[in-house]
Amino acid sequence: MHSEDIIKSALLGTDKYIPNAPSALTEWDSSLQATKEDKEDYFLKLAVGALLFDELGTDPVKVTDVGTVCPCETKEYISIKATSLLNQLLQTKEELLFSYFINLCWEQGKVVTPEFVPELLDKAFVNKNKESALSLVEVCGETGKWLTGLSESWSQLFNPQGTDIWETGSFVQRKSYLKQLREQDLRAVIPLLEKTIAEETASNRQEFLEIFAIGLSLDDESFLTGFIADRSKVIKQTVYNLLRSLRGSALNLSYIEFLKKVLSVQEQRAFIIVKKKSLVISKEFTPDKELFESGIGKISSQKGVDDSDFWVSELIQYVHPEDLASLLGTTVGEALELFLDHPQKKLFTPSLIQAVNTYRYTSWLDKLIDQKEVDGKSLIHLMNVTDRYKYLEQLLENELSYVIQLVCDLDENELIPAAFAEKLLLKLKKEPYTVYQNGYALLAMHLPQSVCGTLERYYNTGNEQAHDRYLSTQSAAMLRIIEIREKIKDYLSNN
Repeated sequence: MHSEDIIKSALLGTDKYIPNAPSALTEWDSSLQATKEDKEDYFLKLAVGALLFDELGTDPVKVTDVGTVCPCETKEYISIKATSLLNQLLQTKEELLFSYFINLCWEQGKVVTPEFVPELLDKAFVNKNKESALSLVEVCGETGKWLTGLSESWSQLFNPQGTDIWETGSFVQRKSYLKQLREQDLRAVIPLLEKTIAEETASNRQEFLEIFAIGLSLDDESFLTGFIADRSKVIKQTVYNLLRSLRGSALNLSYIEFLKKVLSVQEQRAFIIVKKKSLVISKEFTPDKELFESGIGKISSQKGVDDSDFWVSELIQYVHPEDLASLLGTTVGEALELFLDHPQKKLFTPSLIQAVNTYRYTSWLDKLIDQKEVDGKSLIHLMNVTDRYKYLEQLLENELSYVIQLVCDLDENELIPAAFAEKLLLKLKKEPYTVYQNGYALLAMHLPQSVCGTLERYYNTGNEQAHDRYLSTQSAAMLRIIEIREKIKDYLSNN
């Protein structure tokens, strides 16, 4: 009986062909025939015996090159409970909770046990979100690094160490490395880019230069200015966008100088005693070529708006509110009032909001939000937590979808305040179809544990109307998500 006979039987099936046992195994074959459960059982046992018989009397193969040995893990493994929970999430394909598990594991500097590594590396390889893929790779620890040497596909997942990334890594790896380096040492990225950026594609150059938005300072001005002469219009505009919002840069100062020429404050008496200040815009000056090249429109793009007013609205977007007040010779509060009292208030307000967002200048927030022309949603990310949810409460009645979307877009670790969560759920009880099933799952990730009692009541409503049944189903799903989320936090924190 040879291996070819075994393969033939496996291909044709035991009903059509079963090989004869070797003559030396006749007695053993008789025993198998007497105790077999069926043809399949007989064949499998016969095949094992025959293969073992063939190996008798042969010398074992000596292997001298066993390759590299997996190094010992340097980080802490997740707990037994966390391991069991991870296995459950993988089996049930609950991607939302799985992603939360992996990111929290990565943040805590822990790694999964080796049996999960191949599956996680496969998930990282097909993951379209490269940042999520990197967190998957990191939690694979030393085992993951070792296994990447055994697979061409996996090998591109792990970053080389140190500056080797810049020389040998993929574009995604190099960009990620450059971003991390920028966050650690603002000046360290310039020497790297000076050596290689001329060889990069325009698209790559643009993405590398956009990283300078992290901690942008006057130390970057000289390097960035060199790209104004770049052959790519996209690169030029990227650099102009950085430099014109860089407080104190030559371009930023040129914006201020032009505004000094055209803006003035005029005092007029009102009601005999009170002096009222008003903003005056001169029509005598035109921006020079450099300002137009930086992206300022040459003529007004809005019907009925004078070019001079249009230029002012374009420029004040990139001037710090304190610098704007300084050039006007007023306080910061007075400067805002002057623009809000101007006949072109509707033109200037979006530019003032842009300046507030660019420089994260919160002193103007309250005044701007009070303006009927202002949509507070454009400033909500600058509000403190208390003001933000106070504002969102006002939107619950008529803009529930927007509020839900904003909550779902929060960082996955951020929970909304309990009082606001209760009001949100009360509104959802009345309008459950506002949110699709996946939206409820995302919402659950941001609900505090304190709302579980409310969700249980919604689940046990007992009402047979369609919208109540829908709410009951989604409440049960949210309860489960909150429960598992809390288990993840508990199991990963406690070994």
